[in-house]
Amino acid sequence: VSDSERIYLLGGHRLWHGFSSDNNAENRWQSTELLPKGGYLDDLWVYGDHSNDGVKQWTKIEGQMTCVDAPGLTWESRHDTRCEIHWPSARSGHAAVYDEKRGGMWIHGGFSTYYPYPTSKDSGSGFGTRTQGREHVGLHPTYAFYLDDLWFYDIESGLWEKKRICECLM
Repeated sequence: VSDSERIYLLGGHRLWHGFSSDNNAENRWQSTELLPKGGYLDDLWVYGDHSNDGVKQWTKIEGQMTCVDAPGLTWESRHDTRCEIHWPSARSGHAAVYDEKRGGMWIHGGFSTYYPYPTSKDSGSGFGTRTQGREHVGLHPTYAFYLDDLWFYDIESGLWEKKRICECLM
């Protein structure tokens, strides 16, 4: 099965688990027992026939670790390495396109914000979906709501790479 016969999906938004009946201000809206974690997402999924048996299904793709030499200033740390997973931040409303020539997926932009909202005074902060009648407090005006980053996911290697726009024009 070729990658052009699959669907790749990154991120999005899920209704907040705080609306679950087991959440309230006392447990700080942290319970995910009845509903999965909500808000902006950064998970990557692929839909297709993965075992060539004709059965199509969604499969979650996990991040690949990249390690580089990171020697320290002491003799003992001369062989140290630093390992991390490069991955786009959680987002919704972004653009995504499959690049057959390069064998991967490009994503650009989108938006994200604090979720749930930064204070418990917002609408919906009561038990379940009931409000406690508190005034609305606006979001922080300096928070970078819109994202302007560009990422490329290499399907074969399973690695994400953050790009500068001038690199992609070549």
